[in-house]
Amino acid sequence: MRTLYCLICVCVAALFAGACKSNCESSKGPDLRAELSDTRWEPVFVKDLGKAKAPDPSKGDDPVFLRFSKDLSVNGMSGDNLFGGNPEISPDGAFSGGNFFSTRRAGPFGEYEAKFLKALGEADKIELSGASLKFYKGTELLLEFKKSQKE
Repeated sequence: MRTLYCLICVCVAALFAGACKSNCESSKGPDLRAELSDTRWEPVFVKDLGKAKAPDPSKGDDPVFLRFSKDLSVNGMSGDNLFGGNPEISPDGAFSGGNFFSTRRAGPFGEYEAKFLKALGEADKIELSGASLKFYKGTELLLEFKKSQKE
């Protein structure tokens, strides 16, 4: 009888611990990855841009953008070239760009593109707030995007 009582106590404690764990995990907030899935973003800030010439879609230039697909792979236009990759993104925003690939066309936006892709590759954290997506290295803002209506 005492063994049965101990077994029941252990089962109840295990159930309680499991419920606490799932409640604690859900209190961390929504999974950032779900909010990024199948979205497109346009840059509004690139760190250390200086005098680098940015593409101007109103003058017929291809717009710079970053798109997250449903599986969170990334593709986009960085100035003169298309780029893509498979970054690692944690639910809380930890980010590792890994190795992005890019086409190698020459063009007038090479300096802008180099700074854009460098910032994207150096980012270690992303933060999403409404229609704003920010990429950081530590606490330093590297890139900021606004959500695009285009697909």
